[in-house]
Amino acid sequence: MNKMTGKAGEEALCARVILHGIAAPYRQMPEEALVKAKKKLKQVGLNASRLSIAKRSVDARKKTDVAFVYSVSATLDEASSALI
Repeated sequence: MNKMTGKAGEEALCARVILHGIAAPYRQMPEEALVKAKKKLKQVGLNASRLSIAKRSVDARKKTDVAFVYSVSATLDEASSALI
């Protein structure tokens, strides 16, 4: 059964992508990384149905500019999955 449409015998084809290197200052909330990831997807014409943080790393190469670098997992909606 397809979870998205509820119809038996039908498979949902939703692509999943991971966006790497989304940087945000360490004082910023993690949700801001999700907003940035959504904007990046929109720039290339894709829409995500679900976003989540897959990984968070610290970039402390500069003591005055410490930041978190996120990898965000995005599940694309059906229309965007068809484009890939």
